Amino acid sequence: MKNREAERMASEKQKMVKGAQKKILFALTVGLIVPILTVLLMYYGYVIGKGLGKPFDALLALFGAFGGFAVGTAIVWKIIMRI
Repeated sequence: MKNREAERMASEKQKMVKGAQKKILFALTVGLIVPILTVLLMYYGYVIGKGLGKPFDALLALFGAFGGFAVGTAIVWKIIMRI
């Protein structure tokens, strides 16, 4: 009798741990979308602006950062609203 109860409790704990792991992975994924897109588009803006000359590398990097932040925020907003 005790063996069955111990197995049941162990399986319930495993289910809880798996659920927690999924929630943590989801939170990390959603939390990293905005910074990754911000840095990525800032870099691509800098690379494109570097070929155009001195003032455009900084301006396009800045616009790329704002664009990445806006796109990342929109994606996270849609994900959160879907939950």
